[in-house]
Amino acid sequence: MYGKLPPAKRDETMVLAAGVLESRKVFINGCKTVFENWPISSAVHLTNDNINQLAWLGQAACCVMHAIPEEITRLTWNTLSEDVQYAANKTASAMVVQWKKDNCQQAKRQLELTF
Repeated sequence: MYGKLPPAKRDETMVLAAGVLESRKVFINGCKTVFENWPISSAVHLTNDNINQLAWLGQAACCVMHAIPEEITRLTWNTLSEDVQYAANKTASAMVVQWKKDNCQQAKRQLELTF
């Protein structure tokens, strides 16, 4: 996730990252892969409201699908149109909401007091 790429591979890797972020279907599949393969990291990042959860999920999806370092994902993000960024954020937001719905109900029940 935090590795470096040789400059010669930067452009082709940015194309891969754009392919993940631009395609709703591909992005959703990437998010699901993150949730399945990185359950602890997902729990840590998606229950912490002090971080940019959408950015983390986008980066994680790019990384888990194509081993894309975070620097490349950030560079790619800045090349996307505002419409594509909006759509990617909307997809990421929906995936975060779904993850919380699927994974945070037990925690909520544990916090409730019943008499």
